[in-house]
Amino acid sequence: MDDQALVKDAELVREEAINAHHDHLITEIESADGPLATTLRAVYDGDDLDKFMQRLDCRIKNHDKEIERMCNHHYQGFIDSVRELLQVSNDAAKLKEEIQTTNDALQKSCAPLLAKGEELIQCRRIQKNIASAIEKQLEHTYLPRVSSHWFSQTMGDAIPKLRESIKDASMSDLKDFLENIRKHSARIGEVAMRHAAEQNNIDPSIAKQRRRRRRAPPPPNPFTGEVEIQEEPEPDQVDEEGARETFETYYRKQRRKQARLSLNPPSNMYESLDAYKLYFHDVVGHTEIDDMIRKSTNLLLTRTLSACLSTLIKKPSLSLLQLIQISINMNNLENSCSSLEEYISNITGAEKDSIHVAKLLGTSMFKDARSEAEEHIYKQLNVKIDEFLDLALPSLGMVNREQTTISNYDWMLTESKGHASGYLMDLIAFLQSTFMSFTNLPEKVARTACMSACKHIASSLMDFVLDNDVKQITMGALQQFNLDLIQCEQFAASEPVPGFNDGTLLLAFADLRQLLDLFLNWDWSAYLADYGQAKCKYVRVKPDVAISLLEKLNSGDKKKFVFASLKKNERDKKKLLDTVLKQLKGLVNGTAPQQGSGQ
Repeated sequence: MDDQALVKDAELVREEAINAHHDHLITEIESADGPLATTLRAVYDGDDLDKFMQRLDCRIKNHDKEIERMCNHHYQGFIDSVRELLQVSNDAAKLKEEIQTTNDALQKSCAPLLAKGEELIQCRRIQKNIASAIEKQLEHTYLPRVSSHWFSQTMGDAIPKLRESIKDASMSDLKDFLENIRKHSARIGEVAMRHAAEQNNIDPSIAKQRRRRRRAPPPPNPFTGEVEIQEEPEPDQVDEEGARETFETYYRKQRRKQARLSLNPPSNMYESLDAYKLYFHDVVGHTEIDDMIRKSTNLLLTRTLSACLSTLIKKPSLSLLQLIQISINMNNLENSCSSLEEYISNITGAEKDSIHVAKLLGTSMFKDARSEAEEHIYKQLNVKIDEFLDLALPSLGMVNREQTTISNYDWMLTESKGHASGYLMDLIAFLQSTFMSFTNLPEKVARTACMSACKHIASSLMDFVLDNDVKQITMGALQQFNLDLIQCEQFAASEPVPGFNDGTLLLAFADLRQLLDLFLNWDWSAYLADYGQAKCKYVRVKPDVAISLLEKLNSGDKKKFVFASLKKNERDKKKLLDTVLKQLKGLVNGTAPQQGSGQ
């Protein structure tokens, strides 16, 4: 009995040894990265090939069960994804049909407008030809060319008579206008003094006149003589006849005469208070007439036009190109204010050193409007950038979005595509075409917009890779992300607007560049050794940022291979990654030395 027990124990030990040897061989087959010749030779050199095959079949069945279990676990998610894909396909087909219908309706509704536009262009062309014919060229250029025809002589004789008739009519209107000014100056002065008393709270008795309250009439038309607002005759009507200087000289001479008459007190002025009032009303009314032009212009610029421009700029429907055009227009209008001041001074006859010279407030108003338009340009440019980024990064900018969705960016890529992502190529193309339209903007504005755009892109990409909704990242995805960043850096280095040839724009992407270089080069020894030093190679990479990305990378690598835990190099990498994580967390908590051995 003892001998049988010993034999049985020996066989049991031998069986366990064989099983252990077979398990070791199977483990080498599963984890080996190189040739299997040595392992296979050891299998066939043994005397227990059948037992090894049984052991191998058992291991295969166990793995099959594990794979089946994992497939069953993810099967429902796969089915749901397929259903969502089919739903998206149906929605895309419906959207395509709606777009086609809308396009057809738009083409149909715009057809009459296009036709009317062509008619308008033709009419404008005819008007331009008529205007050209009416100018002096008719008399001195075109009529001599047809002098052989009888109507040429008739028209040549009639043109001087028409010119003189126009001059006489214009002079008559000017005289009526001056007479009307003299007639209404006392009434205008009375109203102006009453309004001044009300606004400045002085001499309340003036504001309580028995006469019916009236508004100050608008300045009379200098060519029609009417007090009501009327359209002035075309300036070219006087300019074309070469009599503008004559009319201006006559107007100023008559106004000086009227000023002397107004300032000369009547002989009975001392007899009553009403006579004094009438005298002062006449004097004030005379100067209100000329100042009305300056005050009305400033009122138009500061109150009416300023409010209209502010409302226009804030319209959400304005496109980026429209805002750029508004900024260009404001800049030109701001520069033209000095010419407008000179023009008004010439009309009123005020000398350059006179206290009555026109001082417009339009310069500051247009400057404010331009600054507001520029701010909206920067905001609108960032909004357009977000629209492109949303093609791959819909979860970005969660502060401004009510809902978030799963990112379309594939963070589980096994390897990069070899080129930048399509959404980023489209974004770069958009920015290049947009900055070409900045050529008429001041260089400072163009540079500010370009720097703002690059910073916004860099910030959005950094938020994207550190988004809490992204749980797993593979090294292949980081390599793809690196290609996208390279595309951004090439754009920044291309000097998209003048004045950025010193590499300043590249600084906007410096944080991302150092972060990706650290991970792609796996340069943890340099990072941990130089941490805290001013000349650290990765001075822009904060430990908490590195920890966040490293944990995502660790989680992503766990799902990369089913048997990853069985491979020796994967185990070594996992051990090294855990060591680096521990040292980084020590840096954050202040409990680890500023030097490590990560490779």
